Amino acid sequence: MNAMEVIDQHTAFVSRYNEYRHKIYSYLYYRVGNDQDTAEDLTSDVFIKAYEAYERYDETYAFSTWIYTIARNRLIDHYRTNKPTVSLEDIEVGEDPDELFELIDQELDLQAVTNQMNILSQMQREVITDRFFADKSTQEIADARGISRDAVRQHISRGVKALREAFVSVCLLLSL
Repeated sequence: MNAMEVIDQHTAFVSRYNEYRHKIYSYLYYRVGNDQDTAEDLTSDVFIKAYEAYERYDETYAFSTWIYTIARNRLIDHYRTNKPTVSLEDIEVGEDPDELFELIDQELDLQAVTNQMNILSQMQREVITDRFFADKSTQEIADARGISRDAVRQHISRGVKALREAFVSVCLLLSL
């Protein structure tokens, strides 16, 4: 790679950094229990990893998908090394799907969530990942997939219901 290509690549990355730094920070901040220092550290790690790998980034894919994947993987690594423990007696499953995702997101190991997502259809996994992990709106998801907002909501609702049932089953089995 010549000097001009390096400069162009650096300039492109700086532009992407400026566009996504607050989004990635927010994504991480809410997933680490509103811990500002941890979210800042993780955000720095994400962009360092992204910068180091930027020359391998395939521009045929959305940058947002790529950077959120790096952020999600860094978050998983964070939880693997800092595993919080939660008493099963303290876990309450609410009726609202948002409460379920708060419970999963904050109190259960993210790898367990990833494993449970394998029970979903591919479309359900993709829209749930876009909505809850990439913080995309239902309209953004619908536009990207060429389907209606109602269809997106239906996939999310059915996927969340399946995840809720799977996690309730796991909690019940563990409490026996």
